[in-house]
Amino acid sequence: MHPAPRTKGKVIVFGILFWYPLAGVTYQFLHYLLGLRRLGYDAYYIEDSGRWIYDPKLNEFSPDVTGNLKMVVPWLEAHGFGERWAFRGNYPDGQCYGMSEAAILQLYREAEAFLNVTGAQEIRPEHLACKRRIYVESDPFAAQVKVAKRDQGTIKFLADHDIHFSFGENLGAPDCGVAVEKFHWLPTRQPVALDLWNGASAPSHAAYSTITTWHNKGKNLEWRGETWYWTKDREFEQFLDLPRRRPAVPFELAMTVNGEVQQLVRSHGWRQTGSIEISRDAGLYRQYIQNSRAEFT
Repeated sequence: MHPAPRTKGKVIVFGILFWYPLAGVTYQFLHYLLGLRRLGYDAYYIEDSGRWIYDPKLNEFSPDVTGNLKMVVPWLEAHGFGERWAFRGNYPDGQCYGMSEAAILQLYREAEAFLNVTGAQEIRPEHLACKRRIYVESDPFAAQVKVAKRDQGTIKFLADHDIHFSFGENLGAPDCGVAVEKFHWLPTRQPVALDLWNGASAPSHAAYSTITTWHNKGKNLEWRGETWYWTKDREFEQFLDLPRRRPAVPFELAMTVNGEVQQLVRSHGWRQTGSIEISRDAGLYRQYIQNSRAEFT
């Protein structure tokens, strides 16, 4: 029997795989896990939150994660992480799945670092045992504005991390109007394992498309007398006439919307299909993207 190959150490990825079990999120975190493993680390995925999960079948929040596990765990197993994941519901009657609770706590003490991707994991005393605590921000602006407004909860949360990365590559630059205080933000990008997307080229008649949410609620921010909108409908409305201007090229939006919005986009020449139906299955999601002419978002 050959000994297991030596690694650079254990690294934990915190995220929202089980909290929001739709395919875009599945791929987002799978890329991190695969990337860390290919860099020589022993990667683990842990979700250890006090939040109830989102049940896409019921379209509501629930303490019961079993349905979401059935959607996501097969993908972790298929890529070699079958014994390297855990969900611990840190709420009344919450259950632990995957690794045992004792194994999770031991991992916190042994790991070289954790990556708190999207800042999804609230930090509790047991997490502070980890040697290196890395915050990875995928959506810049909100945290920086809250720090500038002296939001103590945000400041405490960020301070519980040793180092801070953001997809906002221009943060802190002279031409960037976003306030940067107290924390030094380093640039990073979403890792992508390109081999997950190998396949035939899209057909010549394929549409420019995107899988998206038309309207988000409750995330707009007021800053320096302006409202900054965290929702895409305002921007898409500026391009409603695009299919009419380019009638030879199809355009499609995959999004779950009400009848009024559906009528609006279709009347301007857009094709529209449901996003939840595509995103419930990671294989179908990948196929949809591979069959697209290109992303339009």
